[in-house]
Amino acid sequence: MPRKSRVEAQESLFPMSVPQMPEGYYSGDKPNPNLAAFVEAHMRERPYDPATDDYDVPAFDQSIEPTGATAIYNMHTYWSKKPHDAIRQYIQHYTQPGDLVLDPFCGSGGTALAALMEGRKAIAIDRSPAATFITKNYRTPVNPAELQAAFEELARKVKPEMDWLVRNALRSVRGQGDHRVHRLLAGVQVSTLSGEGGLVRLRSQNPHSR
Repeated sequence: MPRKSRVEAQESLFPMSVPQMPEGYYSGDKPNPNLAAFVEAHMRERPYDPATDDYDVPAFDQSIEPTGATAIYNMHTYWSKKPHDAIRQYIQHYTQPGDLVLDPFCGSGGTALAALMEGRKAIAIDRSPAATFITKNYRTPVNPAELQAAFEELARKVKPEMDWLVRNALRSVRGQGDHRVHRLLAGVQVSTLSGEGGLVRLRSQNPHSR
C-alpha cells in the first residue's frame, strides 16, 4: 500500500472545512462600503431591547500572566503589540459569545483575533494600510494541509539556489583566514554538496584545514 504524503496524513488526522473571508470584508485603508450592512445584519440577529438588556459588568480586576512565546504572537512584530491570550481574557469578561467587538485602532489585529477565537464577531479599523493588511491576513483562516504543501513546494524551488550559494561561499573562504565566515558556515546543512557530506563543519581554529 503506498505511503501517504504528509499533506494527506494531515487531512486525514484533521479533517476540516476552512471558512473563507467574504469578498468585500477587507478594504485596506479605505472606507468599507459593506460595513453598515454588516452591522445591520448583526443587529437583526441580536436586536437591542432597552427594556430587557441591562449591561452591568464589573471592572476586570484579575491578574493576567500573558505569554509572548506563542507561534501566533511571534509571527511578526508590531508597535505596542499585546499577546492575544491576554486580550482574550478581557473579551471573555466584557462580552458574550456572538457579540460584536469593535477595535477602531486595530494595529496588528490582536483584539479582532482574540474576539474571533472567543466566538465573537469583530470589526477592525486602522488608518494604516500596513495595519489593516496584517490584520486581514492575521484573521484569514488557513488550511494547514495547503500551507504545508506550499512550504514544501517553496523548499523544493529554493534548495538548489541555496546549495549553490553555500557551495560558492565555501570556495571563497577555503585557504583564507576569515574566522568569522568559517564560524558562520559551521554546521550549515547542505545535503547535495558532494564531497562534504550532509553537514558542513569548518574548523574556525584552523581555517586552512580541509
